[in-house]
Amino acid sequence: MTILEDLMYKEYIAISNKATISEAIQLMDQNHQGVLVLVDETNTPIGILSERNILEVLYQDIDQETLLVDYFTFKTPITINKKRSIDFALHMMIDSEVKRLVVVDDNGIFKGVITQDILVKNLEGNSFKTDILISSFLDNKKQLINLSYRHTIFDAIETMSKFNIGSIIALNEVGEAVGILTERDTVKIANKKIPTTESIESVMSHPVICTKYSTPLERVVDIMTTNKINRIIITDDDTNKPINIITMRDIANNIKGSYSQFLESRLKNIKNTLNFIDEYIIEVHEDNNEQIIQWMNHKATKKFGSFRDKAIETLIDNNKWPEIYEAIKNTGHCIKEKIKIDDMYFSFHCSYYFANQSETILLILQDITGLTNKIFDEQTKNRELARELEIVKNVIDQQCTIIFVTNGKEIVLTNKAFLDFFDVHNLHQFNQKYISLDNTFIAHHNFFTLEDKSLNWIEEISKLYTTDQAVSIMDYKNFEPKVFGVHMTKLNQKDDNYIITLKDVTEEKLESQKYYFNATHDPLTKIYNKSFLLDSLNIALWKTKRYHSKYTLMFFNIDNVKLINEKYGFIHGDTVITEIAKKVDHSTRNCDIFGRFSGEDFALILPETNLYKAELLAENLRKTIQTMKIDGIKDEQTASFGITEFLDIDNENTLLRRVTEALYQSKQSGKNKITSL
Repeated sequence: MTILEDLMYKEYIAISNKATISEAIQLMDQNHQGVLVLVDETNTPIGILSERNILEVLYQDIDQETLLVDYFTFKTPITINKKRSIDFALHMMIDSEVKRLVVVDDNGIFKGVITQDILVKNLEGNSFKTDILISSFLDNKKQLINLSYRHTIFDAIETMSKFNIGSIIALNEVGEAVGILTERDTVKIANKKIPTTESIESVMSHPVICTKYSTPLERVVDIMTTNKINRIIITDDDTNKPINIITMRDIANNIKGSYSQFLESRLKNIKNTLNFIDEYIIEVHEDNNEQIIQWMNHKATKKFGSFRDKAIETLIDNNKWPEIYEAIKNTGHCIKEKIKIDDMYFSFHCSYYFANQSETILLILQDITGLTNKIFDEQTKNRELARELEIVKNVIDQQCTIIFVTNGKEIVLTNKAFLDFFDVHNLHQFNQKYISLDNTFIAHHNFFTLEDKSLNWIEEISKLYTTDQAVSIMDYKNFEPKVFGVHMTKLNQKDDNYIITLKDVTEEKLESQKYYFNATHDPLTKIYNKSFLLDSLNIALWKTKRYHSKYTLMFFNIDNVKLINEKYGFIHGDTVITEIAKKVDHSTRNCDIFGRFSGEDFALILPETNLYKAELLAENLRKTIQTMKIDGIKDEQTASFGITEFLDIDNENTLLRRVTEALYQSKQSGKNKITSL
């Protein structure tokens, strides 16, 4: 039987987690597989880097000397033992919804990578021996995305990123496919530092390999295997124009015949349902005469940890399992058994069947540890809680402040002030009216609110600083929102109940917000003031030096405001300033920082923006301002712009000096201009 160790890619696949993006690009270009595995100092896999990540680097214009771990967030890769079979690996890929697995040895040390196309090409038997036509599963494909071969590389990268596709077809003037640009090509582009302003024609693969709409599937697989490609263009039988593109992954996911039966045997829909069952479920497969855990539902994984790709004896007692297994094989099912895992006891049922000629056992476990003791403990705890609550109730009913006892999900006790505020007679009426306390919290960016109702609001608000632990609740007696400071004290150490006090701090919060707004905003335009801009500028400079973040600073000056003041009066001059500020504020992103620097001078701090993109924004703003119509003003309004990009060696003075000089040049050259330095 063929095992993964015989098929896996292993050359130039692993890269250190201390490597840079540039080093990763070079290695990925060298291995021709479009993937790298990040390993730590012990050669243990900790993440996967794909061609899609490199496409993102090019699209976002990221500094390639940035460390991989400083830019990308990596998920723990799904691993498989090198001794596993092709069938077992396909099971894992389908259940995990991935197109590659990281191969490791018995100690979890990285050995290689196995991909879906390798497994599909090496399936035993006649998986692809079928008369089916490739056209049989094209109906569900997305519309083919293409560009002219004269478009730029950046156009192709932007399109692939926007539509989340792995390749772009290049067409000539008559609509025929003359080339293809894939994610793998972008790795070469990044490695060779080819300017993205070059045309697709200069880097595309050509001539392209195509096949007709009516080609048999078996022939399509042969063509792809012979030419060592993972995708092929489908053309119209009559016009010869491209109408679709098919990948090896599409074939694996859609093929009719024995492979389709194999997918169906995985009971995928049933497994999705099993993830929501309140039992521990474990699926065991026979592979090379071993019983290997192939899948665990969410509840089992959370309880025991991930035992996927490990022998069942690593979870269930090594002396007990052979006895259970023998009984299952002899009878085809198992009676209600009791087993021990760690310090816990479980009863379990199981089903025994064959999937794709592979022995499969589905174990269903039920926790029976200390069931009687648990009931007794609950009764004792409830009696103690009832006594404590009676004492607390007598005290808190005397308080004017809102006080209640809750575990974050259920309120068990309230004082009179609570009932009076919510205008209810008792807790039962409150639950009918509001269901849960967190439903009464008003969504406001300055105060706590709970978007995900499955979470516990006490646990979430306790993560905030004490000064930020505040909620806003509507007072329906006068239809005014109130702000309450939340103070929490645990009732005792034996349960999760808290005594919550809601203190009315409405006036304090309003005064605080008003002070902060006045301190950071310009009184005329209501946008940020110079003080806030300078603070933000220094923060951006620090990020540029520390993380190599990309920022651009834009200054603009409203032309001829002095003439407006002389001709129409200062009130109209202020109107021009405020209307232009409002228009620009609406034309910027949420992450941009826009403020009034002084008089008719304004500044924009633009994160993750290079000089070219800032110039495009400036040109858009310049045209917008020039076409504005302001009541009472007949004169055309214009503005002059100065732009500069942050450098690692910059400080506040050098940056302001450079952008001011750029603005000065725009004014000197006739106003209504844009200058970049």
